[in-house]
Amino acid sequence: MNSKQLKPFIPLILSLLLALVLVFIVEDFVQTVIVAPLLYAIWFVSLIVRSLPQGVLWAGFIFVMLIVSFANLPKGKTPGSSTWHPPARKSGQVERWTQLLENTQRTRFSKWRLAQELKRLARNLQSPLDGEGWRSVDRVDLELPSEITAFFEARQPSHYPFWKRLISASEETETALDLDPEVVIQFLEERLKL
Repeated sequence: MNSKQLKPFIPLILSLLLALVLVFIVEDFVQTVIVAPLLYAIWFVSLIVRSLPQGVLWAGFIFVMLIVSFANLPKGKTPGSSTWHPPARKSGQVERWTQLLENTQRTRFSKWRLAQELKRLARNLQSPLDGEGWRSVDRVDLELPSEITAFFEARQPSHYPFWKRLISASEETETALDLDPEVVIQFLEERLKL
């Protein structure tokens, strides 16, 4: 070994030599201050444990295991805590449509979402094609009234502040989205009877 390879080990070698010297110098100190009291404590605890009835030892052991088990159980979140979230569940079709209809009373965007859902429903009922085929089907062949076509094709309302919407909103989009969804549903029901 040359000196470059030995250099990282020099502090380790010096520490071991120092520890060896200290063991011989303070042998009596370690024996009287650390080892003897430690052995005495171990002997005293073993004496107490041997003097106890075995039933008490088993009861203590089970008690300690129960405490450890309960401490390691996952913490359940209660409804009162701020981090509790109700379990997620999927809503059914009726619930989803009801929610869409209720939301139309509040925002124009909800009306547009309802229009898109009704458009998808009309596509599925009137066209045997998949969703991709809707673009290739001529809307004249589907015989949609102009008010329903305008309802389906209404632009998505903007999310700008109210004063910007007043400037940029088109009256055509607003009136098209104000169509009663009942009209579209009745039209689709009549188409199903054919």
